Amino acid sequence: MEAFIKEFYENFFLWIFSTHFIFVALLVGGSFCISFLIQPVLFKINNPKLRYAKTIILLQRFLHFSFLCLIAIAFSGIFIVAGQNFDEGSPATSIIVHVVESLWILMGAIFVYISIKLKRTFRFFMKKEYTQTHENIELITKYLLVFNIFLGIVLIYFNTFLGSKQC
Repeated sequence: MEAFIKEFYENFFLWIFSTHFIFVALLVGGSFCISFLIQPVLFKINNPKLRYAKTIILLQRFLHFSFLCLIAIAFSGIFIVAGQNFDEGSPATSIIVHVVESLWILMGAIFVYISIKLKRTFRFFMKKEYTQTHENIELITKYLLVFNIFLGIVLIYFNTFLGSKQC
């Protein structure tokens, strides 16, 4: 299996790197757009029922998109790590690879937590508990997504370093 991955990586390394980078950019860019561009506009809607309904629908669609991006990033990352043999390189490079993998797992866990909070938010919205709905939406858009944006920028830096590293 490892030989297949290495051969596949050698034949399609440009496509694998491009896929990995594009999906990372889409994930971080989408989080940025929701947190800093779309959400402030939605909070200007005067009708709370409409405002929260639109926000919940937007976040649900974004989460579906995010999980697809994370799956694509995971598969391309597996090919990159297996194809470049980072374990045979310097110990510092190997440590960076493990840090990057850990940060990706953290980012995925935060998206799972966002999904759970969004389901609770929807239940609060259906019960017309708009204060709880507002607090959960703010937690998601102002803190969790922003933290994922920060993680994404750090990961882009590390991935760029690892991508330029020829071990």
